[in-house]
Amino acid sequence: MDLQRVQREQRQRRAVFVDWFDMDVLAQVLDTDPRPENVFITGGANNLPEESVLIDEALRDGWKIERYVNVSERDGERRMAITYRREDTKIEIRSAAEWIGPDLHAALAQRAWGRLRRDLQAAFGEHAVLLASPAQTGQDLLERSLPRRKLESGELDPYTFPVIPDGVLDLLYTTAGQGRLETFKHKGVIDTLYGLDGVWMYAACLSNLPNGPLTMDTKSEGPGWASGFLTASVHVPKDWAHIGLLPEIYDGDDGETHRRYPNTPGQWFSSTMTTAEYQLAISQGWDVRIKRRYLWHKPACDPARVWRDKLVALRERYTIAAKRGDIVAAALSQTIRRLMLNTIGLWFSHQAFTDGYVRREDIPQLMADHPDAHVQVHGRHWFYVRIPRDPSGNVWQHPEWAAQVWGKARAKLAAVALGMPFESIVSLRTDAIWATYDPGWPDVGKPGTFRLKQIVEGPVLPPFGEADMRAILARARSV
Repeated sequence: MDLQRVQREQRQRRAVFVDWFDMDVLAQVLDTDPRPENVFITGGANNLPEESVLIDEALRDGWKIERYVNVSERDGERRMAITYRREDTKIEIRSAAEWIGPDLHAALAQRAWGRLRRDLQAAFGEHAVLLASPAQTGQDLLERSLPRRKLESGELDPYTFPVIPDGVLDLLYTTAGQGRLETFKHKGVIDTLYGLDGVWMYAACLSNLPNGPLTMDTKSEGPGWASGFLTASVHVPKDWAHIGLLPEIYDGDDGETHRRYPNTPGQWFSSTMTTAEYQLAISQGWDVRIKRRYLWHKPACDPARVWRDKLVALRERYTIAAKRGDIVAAALSQTIRRLMLNTIGLWFSHQAFTDGYVRREDIPQLMADHPDAHVQVHGRHWFYVRIPRDPSGNVWQHPEWAAQVWGKARAKLAAVALGMPFESIVSLRTDAIWATYDPGWPDVGKPGTFRLKQIVEGPVLPPFGEADMRAILARARSV
């Protein structure tokens, strides 16, 4: 089934917010009438209930855990999604920080939830609802916003967006990635470190997502105005003295594939790049010899334009209100950002699993139904289960969209970095540059522009790798 515009009349699920220090979460939920379908626990990564509360007590009380995700995320957040079922009752518990950050207590979080729903309905229509996660909600809002073409009869007909061929899927899942994380060597202590942030970079890179007829060929000509992906042999100019511009894929010691950005003058390497990255490299005099092209020459429409514009406008409203002291609006400003970023990440997802916990006596039947399931002992009586899910048929499987957004963002980041002295750049971080001086860029607030966001006062020991840079970032966030 292809992705297309639909107008579902979905029912808003009943949701309550519970403060993290109320540890008897399930007991409170079960005593609520009407019983909620979603329970969001406030607080950060270190404030959530112990696993004994979330797993052992629930299983002892006769609940089945159909899904269990509970992992630490960066920036002090935790991704938690636990689905309980008992007879005809189904409840999902999640971290409220996934939606509104870790700082609002339950009453304010509940107020933010209602306000967000009203504002999204005003922007996207009365049938818009808040689903379990920002990614699911962002998907639903995009599906309501996809463009339609006007027929000769005057009727509006949805465009369709089929999943790309398996060979191209494999290429993107193997070579495409998200942000650029790179730290450069510096000698001597750094007096002051400046964090230069790209304002909501992905919102600036969502225009003209590839769609329509896809062509695959081995022509060596540049892509022109087409968008897509290229594989090529690349030569770094002999007089080059700045950051690398194009990615090279290599296998790391951990068995995973990684990206690096060669910048040694005269070096040859192989690269798979987006057309935005190609255009930047060509403009800087790099020799890029194309071997294979995957291009969308004539897009039928601009799939995400309406969706992006509405989210950008809504976030601008929240940002203005936040500057006036509205703490709920400040939290919702970040929520809008999550609606977009998490949806983009979901376009690229392809490894799908169902996690859960079962009783010992349920194992034989589970293995009979799911021979590929991975089972691991948890305590004396419960077993952790991971069951692979087939991603085929997922209409949201559009890694070409996510990869294009990420590639445009990397090209914008590199272009800005090229305007700075190479010796001043300490690290490139997806949509941020850490440097030894402040260029004095004005904060105009427009997505895709850069501004000074953080300062780490020295002396700062120069980072020698990712671990050192993460420690500096933690120090910057604590200020």
